[in-house]
Amino acid sequence: MHVNKKRLEGAQRVMALRVCSAYRTTSTEAALVISSLVPLHLLSRERERLFLKGEVQTRASREMERNLCKIGKREVAECRYCAEPNDTPEHTMFACPRWEQERCEARMMIGGNISADTFLKSITERRENFEGISKLAQNILEAKYSEEQG
Repeated sequence: MHVNKKRLEGAQRVMALRVCSAYRTTSTEAALVISSLVPLHLLSRERERLFLKGEVQTRASREMERNLCKIGKREVAECRYCAEPNDTPEHTMFACPRWEQERCEARMMIGGNISADTFLKSITERRENFEGISKLAQNILEAKYSEEQG
């Protein structure tokens, strides 16, 4: 976790310095305060806590589904592969039988199960986990896009 915290901090530092137009000698903490940014490691810990408690229903996924229906990309917000009534990113990543092969490859890569309950913890523990799950998401998105294009 310590290595990933440093990487997150480094990436966020660059953003914070640019947002507040500060010199690179400005401390990370000062740049984050001035630019009104919450440290990513704290934000991810808080979101993991909320997610594990079941308090978070991904607002972005609901909004994305509404927008897809609105612009005509999707008539109904149901999964085109298994007729699940709510085709959310969570359903696609963790439950849809169409993507089981991709999930199996990712499980082998990270050496563990991928589920909505363990997702955040898994990607912050080891870089290999993050890369495996990122590759899973990328493969699914690319396949879905190419299937939608015809």
